[in-house]
Amino acid sequence: MLYSKATHLFYALALRASFEAAGTLPDDVVEVGEDDFIAATACRAAGGAFSFSDGVLTCVDIPVNCNAQILAEIADLESTATPRRIREAALGTDDGWLLALDEQISDLRKKLT
Repeated sequence: MLYSKATHLFYALALRASFEAAGTLPDDVVEVGEDDFIAATACRAAGGAFSFSDGVLTCVDIPVNCNAQILAEIADLESTATPRRIREAALGTDDGWLLALDEQISDLRKKLT
């Protein structure tokens, strides 16, 4: 099997000439063994991610619904911005509450993938 880090795809070694003739084989493909191919696809099927570094396969678990949890936190924070709180911010009597809230939401949005 061949693997491309750029496309995150595997390519059948037996079809290499066909991929090359069609111009669809990425320049960065590396040959990987059958055992690594099976382990990588099992890792991906289980919801994980994998990479090949210097020919060594590494599988990592990805937290389930990480983005969903972050979006839920953002929604909870946004729900605290009631009309009264916004009015206090507009009047300058919120002691920086709205600015702090905005910074918290902004920090969470940066964590979204």
